[in-house]
This record gives sequence, C-alpha cells and structure tokens, in this order.
Amino acid sequence: MLKAIGGAPRFDAATEYSYPWFKDQIAFLKENAGQWDIADTYEIGMAVPTYVHGGLESYNPDLFIFYDHGNEDNLISNDGKSLINENDLHLLKGRSIYTMCCLAAKVLGVKAIKAGALEWWGYTENYTFTLDTIKEHGDVSGYGLRTAHVDGKALKDVLEETRQYFFDKADELRAAGKTVASAIMVRDAEVLVCWHPGNIPDIPEPKSWLDKLIDFIKWLLSLLDR
Repeated sequence: MLKAIGGAPRFDAATEYSYPWFKDQIAFLKENAGQWDIADTYEIGMAVPTYVHGGLESYNPDLFIFYDHGNEDNLISNDGKSLINENDLHLLKGRSIYTMCCLAAKVLGVKAIKAGALEWWGYTENYTFTLDTIKEHGDVSGYGLRTAHVDGKALKDVLEETRQYFFDKADELRAAGKTVASAIMVRDAEVLVCWHPGNIPDIPEPKSWLDKLIDFIKWLLSLLDR
C-alpha cells in the first residue's frame, strides 16, 4: 500500500469552501479500497511548514495532497505565508503531488518536477468557481484523485478522463441555465495539467501587471462566447 498525507488550510472565505472539499476527498480515500493509505493530514492550524514538512520527512509519503491557496511560486500555509516554495522542493523528490489551488502548477510545479518530483497535478491559472456551484466544483476538483486511487493509476494517466469529466459537468450546468458557471468550469479544465518528467514545459517569463490585466479582460470576454 502506498502512503499519502494531506494539507488544507482554512483561514479565509475561499478556504471555507475548499476545506470541506479536501475533507470529502480524504474521506473517500479512507472509505474506498485503492492504492493510497492516508497516513496523516495537517488541517487548519496544522497546515503550516513545521507540521507539513515534518510529515513529509517522517512518513516519506508517495503522495502529497494540498487544497487551496497557491500562487506561481508557493503553496500557501494557514498563516498566509509560504508552506512550500522552491527552497522546499527537496521534500517533494520522488513523490506525486495533487493540488487544488491557483497558479502553482505554472512555475512551482515545473520546478518541482525538475527537482525530482514524479508528478504535479494542478492549475496553471486561477481556479475559479461560483457560489451556486460549490458542490459541483468540490466534486470535479477531486475526480482525478478519486479515480487514480480506485483504478491504481498514476495521476498523469487520468488527466484526460478528468478533463472530460469537467466538460461533462459543465454541459450539465449549461443545460440547467448556469451559463457563466459552465464557462468557468470549462476554463478550469483547460488550465488543469499534470506535469511529469516526460512533459516538463519551460517556465514562462513573468508577466507585467498590464499583461495580467489584459489576460483577465480576455478571460471575461471569453465567458460571453461560451
């Protein structure tokens, strides 16, 4: 049996929603037979470097699960500071990492693979959801983890199936009249990646605030076309 540990801060409005998503995924892994045994979780006040780094070193897990928040260079701890950054990547060597957070796959995930991590599952842009689809986003955000667990597959081998699951659920939202929520779910699927040694991308050049603003406006306009 492979070992897994997880971390999930809860300190603001967004993590009030994502923390229960994390709890649901951990419960699923514990209740359903599969490849990972949950050795420990570090939640709320324990989702800080002291505990998480210690867990990575003492349990030597095959999988590290993290839910929300992130930026291009960090996974964020419960105190709003860095939980994992490029100086900590030695802790992830030889492991798979499953994240549900904004942006961290863009740079930190790439650096993690280059530093010896086996897989990094996450999002290269912001992970977005609407308040009327909390349940649906909690479901899709953990689909890859649940599927890989039950089927005994590597994360990279369930990526396309997971994207299709996002698209199918987005179609259901559109059929229910939730057009904006549907478009957002499609966008989340489009920026979902699973890096591994066979597909390491180049690290993108940092964007200026103006370029980021233009990208945001383009994203808003794209919602009107979906």
